[in-house]
Amino acid sequence: MILPICLALLAIVAFFVFYYYNLYKQKYLRLIGKVTADSKAISELPPRDWKSHDLHSLRSKGDPLADATIAHIFSDIQDVKVVNNLFKLLTSDDMTLPDDVHPAIKKYFEESAILPEWTNRELMSFGHEYYLSQGILVGMLLFYKSLPECYTAGNGAAVLLRTTLLNDRSPNLDKLSDRLALTGTFIYKAMMPGSMEPKGEGIVSTQKIRLIHAASRYFILNRNKGTSEQWDTEKLGIPVNQEDMAGTLMAFSALVLEGLEILGVKMTTAERESYIHAWRVIGHIMGVENELLPINANDALNLGHAIIDDQMAPSEAGKALTESLLNFCEKKAPWFVSRDFHKSMLRFLMGDKLADMLGVNPVAEEHSQKFIGFIKWYVSVRQILSQYFFWTFFLRSVDKVLLKLSYEYLSKKSSKDIHFQLPKDPVTRA
Repeated sequence: MILPICLALLAIVAFFVFYYYNLYKQKYLRLIGKVTADSKAISELPPRDWKSHDLHSLRSKGDPLADATIAHIFSDIQDVKVVNNLFKLLTSDDMTLPDDVHPAIKKYFEESAILPEWTNRELMSFGHEYYLSQGILVGMLLFYKSLPECYTAGNGAAVLLRTTLLNDRSPNLDKLSDRLALTGTFIYKAMMPGSMEPKGEGIVSTQKIRLIHAASRYFILNRNKGTSEQWDTEKLGIPVNQEDMAGTLMAFSALVLEGLEILGVKMTTAERESYIHAWRVIGHIMGVENELLPINANDALNLGHAIIDDQMAPSEAGKALTESLLNFCEKKAPWFVSRDFHKSMLRFLMGDKLADMLGVNPVAEEHSQKFIGFIKWYVSVRQILSQYFFWTFFLRSVDKVLLKLSYEYLSKKSSKDIHFQLPKDPVTRA
């Protein structure tokens, strides 16, 4: 009696697996057929010479829409608790706005949710699919390459440190770790398939990050006016300015692709260009000026390195942020992964020059080198399996579950503590 039941259950499972496999195959083949020609045409566009561009002038530019929204809120609302609750909403997982939300916030979310006219939905969707297939590696590259390379920008690092410690003048690096969790969950929500549909999690999450950036600008520029601690706009530029935002966008897109290549991942033109296009759309919603949105993958990589070269400078803020990053990785990694492994990965993916600038000293640990070798082996096995469509389907299903679990694990201990508040001392109203 048990055997027939087991066979029947296996038959039902096999039927659904076969059914969804065929649905996915048809969808994938239809999608790749649509994006192949477009991605090839985009890849052939000549990249711009960002080295000759006056990137420094972008440091005086903010985000007019988001800045006006924040300024309007602070001029209209005098109750600090109300404003703090608003920022708590911005960092929460809630994708819907309360009915009693301030009219300026409601208007902002309506206006900034519109995708640009140049959006290629098929290319964007394929970029989301590619993220899903490489999501675990992308998450690793976020912590070992993208974020620390952002920290090499001395001025940008000062902003990150200043905004995180608004309510605490002591160097509490645990608060910085909470910000890392918030960044990781933002990328997950923004790049998952279907995230850019109307009122999708990707759109809403990006809109929230944009407002948090505007709030950071407001707080830093208005705090300590007339004192020696006032923000030096002449030297540092406006906090979270257009160059900083573009640099962050390239760190999460072009530099991730560069990191995948370092790990041995071989990408097609369609995969490279669709991934960049997906982030190009995110950049638009985030408030990055259109002229700073890369036209293709080569243009994105050129822009990313040009911004690093323009802003690269050793700083105590960069070292403090890197120390917090290492603490975060050590706290979240399995027990058998040592701190020296995290340092090895940082140096391996960033290069010695940038790692030295952040105070990440060389480590000579055989265990770490073996772990890096294991990651490369994992990548090569994935590359072989991905040549067969059934394994592509199987790995996609596994990756989706693993990414979900990773996101929940990142948020588990931090999300309840992550919120943006007004400083305890008074802020000058604009």
